[in-house]
Amino acid sequence: MNYHFQYYDHNIENDYSKVHFKFKPNLADEKIDVFLIGKFNDFSKNPDYKLVFDTNKKIYEGSFLFKQGFYDYKYGYINSQDNSDLEFYGGNFWQTENIYQVTIFHKKISDKFYKIIGQNSLSSLKINN
Repeated sequence: MNYHFQYYDHNIENDYSKVHFKFKPNLADEKIDVFLIGKFNDFSKNPDYKLVFDTNKKIYEGSFLFKQGFYDYKYGYINSQDNSDLEFYGGNFWQTENIYQVTIFHKKISDKFYKIIGQNSLSSLKINN
């Protein structure tokens, strides 16, 4: 028997999570296209990983589906008016706060909808080893 299917319950376990990104550079401009860049997209400018500029908040946002695991990524940008080469934002963002939000759903075979049975949110600034 295949180990993966023998010990994996598709009803309660999930390989992928939607991850929300919010990025506020020093110079936010709707003429600049910002992309999430990493090994997951061959370190290239991929329209599937383009962040959307929110003119009210002056930030770039995006939600992407990632297989659970550890990822290194950068924010890359181009000027959409002159279609310049991809460049990267510099600096060290080790102090960046990450907010982890978990929502647990449950559905019995006889139910017609999923019920939320648990929810929690945790800031990375409050995590201790």
